[in-house]
This record gives sequence, C-alpha cells and structure tokens, in this order.
Amino acid sequence: MADDHVRAMAAYKIGAEGGHANSQHQLGFMLMNGRGIISPDYEQALAWYEKAAAQDQPNAINLLGV
Repeated sequence: MADDHVRAMAAYKIGAEGGHANSQHQLGFMLMNGRGIISPDYEQALAWYEKAAAQDQPNAINLLGV
C-alpha cells in the first residue's frame, strides 16, 4: 500500500508541476494527509491547494475555505 502512495504521489507531482489543477489538488491532499511520505507537510499542501484553487478547482477552493 505504501508503494502505491509513493507512485501516486510521484505521478500527481508530475501533473501538478505541469499546471494540471486536479493533480495539484490531489498532491495537496496527499501532502496534507502524509500519504506517500513520512509525515504531513501542511505548508506544501497549502501551496498546491492555492495553485489549484487559482484555476477554479472546486475541491481545492472548498478545502481552503475550511
């Protein structure tokens, strides 16, 4: 299971760095929950959520509001 999270995180990072809003949201989610890494990284999660929200990604907008 951990290997799946690591692979998913790597794939989302490629998409996120390419400007894909859904990948940015998913990467933020994984960082916020510590999936694929040792512990959560809230600062990085926030940065990716903000990038996704700037592209009107609804889940990122919602999570920033929470």
